[in-house]
Amino acid sequence: MFADKQYRVFHEFQAKFLLTNQGKIEQSTFVPIHNRAAKGTTKLKVLEVNAGDWGTAYASVGVGLPPISVPLPPLDIKSFPDEDSETNLHNEKISHAAAGDEVSSFATARIGEKGRRVSYRQFGKDAPWIFSEIIFHVESDWKVNLKGRTSTTVQWDLLIKPDQSQSVIVSRSPHAPASTPSISIFNNLNLYTRSELDQFILIKDGLLNMEGHLQSFVESGSGAWPEPPIPPTVK
Repeated sequence: MFADKQYRVFHEFQAKFLLTNQGKIEQSTFVPIHNRAAKGTTKLKVLEVNAGDWGTAYASVGVGLPPISVPLPPLDIKSFPDEDSETNLHNEKISHAAAGDEVSSFATARIGEKGRRVSYRQFGKDAPWIFSEIIFHVESDWKVNLKGRTSTTVQWDLLIKPDQSQSVIVSRSPHAPASTPSISIFNNLNLYTRSELDQFILIKDGLLNMEGHLQSFVESGSGAWPEPPIPPTVK
């Protein structure tokens, strides 16, 4: 899967650090062990379609069409080959909270420009950014918990029980866009931890399925062209 780029974003973050006497992250001791935010390819399988149908649907939206670089109505759109996904300045960024209680790694990507223009013709919005923010959070009792923030509105917390078993709590992120209510998932998200033998271990209840959430993902966009990047929450 990784070699074939069968993903939009592959995100991995592992670090070590010491805490101060006040229970804060001592930045001088912070060492990132793994920080990878790889973007995949856009699997754009658009075959022979009558693009005029898109033109009719688009006209009802009443928004301006961005500059084009591929044939649009009344011409037919031929099949496109796969293309690299896009990313931005926030990708693979490590951020430290000013309060000293959090550090995060951010990964972000979205479909390439050809796919984005198809999205604009269909929905009147640019393709939103897909992102992942892995956060190490120091609690008041000095425990370091793992949090994750993903598109579209999901935030998950990894809880380690006294018997060392793990569970995931899924909730709505306080940073979720108001245009997308409730809990909406776009990522097909698999959560893994690393063992002492440096192996990936799947958290069995950590799978988040995206089925039925495409509309919420599209609506989470602002409608601007291009859609502005989504920044990390840790700063």
